Amino acid sequence: MRLPDLLPHISVDFELVGGDFPEQEAIWDSIVTELFVDTSLNILAAHEHIHTLIAFNELRIDLGPLLCQCSGTAKTAMVQLSLSWTR
Repeated sequence: MRLPDLLPHISVDFELVGGDFPEQEAIWDSIVTELFVDTSLNILAAHEHIHTLIAFNELRIDLGPLLCQCSGTAKTAMVQLSLSWTR
């Protein structure tokens, strides 16, 4: 799949929003996540939740480098997955 490197409209209204969005089940055609793998304390639960937000057979794109430690504390248990596992 090719994604165009163009603005779809001059006055595009774009906003980054963080949260869990439990009330928005299966309403999005696509979701782009950034640093999802690196900042999730429970990557499997977060992955499953993201897929509840996306309508059936729609698109998810994940951006961001792996191994960006953002937990804030050395005592926080985190699962680190290899790049090959996340594909």
